[in-house]
Amino acid sequence: MSEIVPSYFNPPDVDSTKSIKAILEVARDGEALSVGAVVWGNNMKSGAWVSGYASTEDFMRAEMVQLLLIHCTDDLPLVVYTKGFRDLLPKVAMSEGMTKTGKPFKGYAALKPIQLAMDRGGWILEPPEPVAYGLQSARAVARLGLPLALKERFAFPSHKRKHPDWLVVASSFGEAASG
Repeated sequence: MSEIVPSYFNPPDVDSTKSIKAILEVARDGEALSVGAVVWGNNMKSGAWVSGYASTEDFMRAEMVQLLLIHCTDDLPLVVYTKGFRDLLPKVAMSEGMTKTGKPFKGYAALKPIQLAMDRGGWILEPPEPVAYGLQSARAVARLGLPLALKERFAFPSHKRKHPDWLVVASSFGEAASG
């Protein structure tokens, strides 16, 4: 993860060795979407973003959580503060990839790994918390990825033939994984 966190973001528990915490926020311009995260704990403060398009913001948030689970490997619990997911993840757990009507569950490939990781205790979902400048900082980090998604927006229609629900086109992690 890179050092792209605004200087005004100073959470009081940055030195805590009990958990790694992250706040996720979205920046959007038309179909172009970017999710930013401010991450802190264990004596570090950092930021990251993923950008592309998604039929729902939760798919791009799921990509961010997956990358945080990969990159936050201090054997500490990851606590993620974000909106979304709360009603969706239990449905993913019961769906086996199909809706009740027998149609493919949109976003299953992005949501199932984070639902399984949550069930194993790999991360904890919390509603957005009023950490000093947390949401504003996460939104500022998200805006850093938005220009890359905007640059690719004219290719979105052709990408959607293969990836109809979401696609990560750029990431501050250096990889673009997607469904």
